[in-house]
Amino acid sequence: MSTKLDRLDVRMEPEVKKQWEHGARLSGVSLSAFVKMAVTQRATEVINTYEALTLSAAESAWFVDLLRQPANEPTPAMRQAAARRRELLGS
Repeated sequence: MSTKLDRLDVRMEPEVKKQWEHGARLSGVSLSAFVKMAVTQRATEVINTYEALTLSAAESAWFVDLLRQPANEPTPAMRQAAARRRELLGS
C-alpha cells in the first residue's frame, strides 16, 4: 500500500540552508526529516498557544467555585433552545 506524499518547495538564502544542514547532521537525520521535525514542533506550539485556554491561579479558583455552585433553573430561553435542539437533532 503506497501513501501519497505532498511536496513543499522552499527558497532560502544559502546561509540558512547551511545552518539547517548543519543542524540535521548534528541530529543524525536527513535535512528533509530535520525540517519536518522542526516545523511540526513549531506548528504544534503555535496551535497550542492559540487553541488552549490558560487561566491564572485566581481565574482557576473562580472557575472551580463557579462549577461547585448549584445549578440555576433553566430560563425560558434555555428551555426554548433545548426544545429546538431536540427538534433538530432528536433526543
